[in-house]
Amino acid sequence: MTDEEWTAAKAALIAECPLLFRLNDRHPQRCRLEIARGWHDIVRNLCLALEKIAEGLDAPSDGLEFDPRPRAMQIKEKFGGLRFYYDGERDMATVLVDLAEDECWNTCEVCGEPGVTRNNAYIQTLCDTHFEKDEEE
Repeated sequence: MTDEEWTAAKAALIAECPLLFRLNDRHPQRCRLEIARGWHDIVRNLCLALEKIAEGLDAPSDGLEFDPRPRAMQIKEKFGGLRFYYDGERDMATVLVDLAEDECWNTCEVCGEPGVTRNNAYIQTLCDTHFEKDEEE
């Protein structure tokens, strides 16, 4: 996937999940997808599932009530694992987020193949090919 295709894939995900990536007065900045290409499918599946949850919940009638609909706040890699921060409903959403975060611990963040968390200058989850390539550089 080229850089342009990757940028388009992230923009498409945001467009597919308008409730999950919605703006509001308290958080006027849109969530950014700060992950590598290898985790795209995992994160996309998670976002689509959270969007379904959001579609099934009612928005508050005024802007002062708690909004139970999941809303992505930050999606990133940290210490070799996925971090998916969100507001809103926690019951089913937490289960889904935990499953996706667990899956990323075993998925190369570069290519999506099976990977292992490795410490080489900084912590990443990489397959053997990308770990060896990283060591050569």
